[in-house]
Amino acid sequence: MPEYTIIGKTSDFPEGQVRPFTVDDEKVAVVQSEGHFYAFSNECTHVGAELTSGYVFGNQIVCWLHNSVFDMESGDKLDGPAFDPLTVYDIRIEGDDVLVGRK
Repeated sequence: MPEYTIIGKTSDFPEGQVRPFTVDDEKVAVVQSEGHFYAFSNECTHVGAELTSGYVFGNQIVCWLHNSVFDMESGDKLDGPAFDPLTVYDIRIEGDDVLVGRK
């Protein structure tokens, strides 16, 4: 059973704004898009660019540096020069709290 860390309130996450966090010494990006919350590694698997500067479209994030595209739910690489998927994290909403944990 994963341990969860409270990272904020649901109101702290405006639509499409990717926010950086450190959870268990790992860089994690969290975003709310179209009513869903996603948590994933904050480093593109191509050259390590921070995805908090990326562009969100539905359940996809595009790296700002070389346009690698990832599915934020599965972590799968969909397009671009990256070879590896993103690490994704489990995310829960409890009341107004947003919690992140390892899958």
